[in-house]
Amino acid sequence: MISRRSIRTAAAPAVAVAAASLLGAAPALARTPRPTIKSFAISGSKPQGEGGVVTFKVALRNAKTCALSGPSSVIGVGWQGRCSKHALTLRVWVPPNTTEKAKAYRLKLIAKGTGGTASRTIAFSVPGEPRLETGEWLVQIESATEFVADFEADGKISLPSESTVTGSWTYKHRKLTFDLTESGSPTVLFFEATGLAGGPFTGVASQGKVTGAFTMKHV
Repeated sequence: MISRRSIRTAAAPAVAVAAASLLGAAPALARTPRPTIKSFAISGSKPQGEGGVVTFKVALRNAKTCALSGPSSVIGVGWQGRCSKHALTLRVWVPPNTTEKAKAYRLKLIAKGTGGTASRTIAFSVPGEPRLETGEWLVQIESATEFVADFEADGKISLPSESTVTGSWTYKHRKLTFDLTESGSPTVLFFEATGLAGGPFTGVASQGKVTGAFTMKHV
């Protein structure tokens, strides 16, 4: 004869197995995905010494809002907005670099979503402004007239072959401008050209309404 006590003892393991089965069947809670910034890079040409607009392409996931931070001299930092799509285009403006050394910048992008926050930084630089090579340059106007001009470090110009002709020059952001005039004469000859600091240069010479192309190389 089986006692009630033995029946209760035998049934206990079956109840435990049933409870474990029910707990195992309960679905696991899904975690909210964290936002990620997969890429943050310059798109197109890199900034030059004259500064200007710099465009960035961003690839990201699971973000809702974004914010951009960086130096106050960069127009566009401080931006905040929605970025729920997987792609984002950002544009900033950097000032010209008037020094000889490159100017470094670092921008930071922060992306926020339901699952948390992600950030990524990008570093880039604006090249320095090289100085024009001083010394003698050969100037040719429309391949018909040529002369040698001595570009001095203080911004003045002299002509070894014409002591009465003097002038002045400036070079900024790859643009060279200079003028020449003869002592006692009201006539001024203007030159405008673009090129690297070591040349060669190609531009336009003008005297009143008369203009002509010219080239210039270091000698």
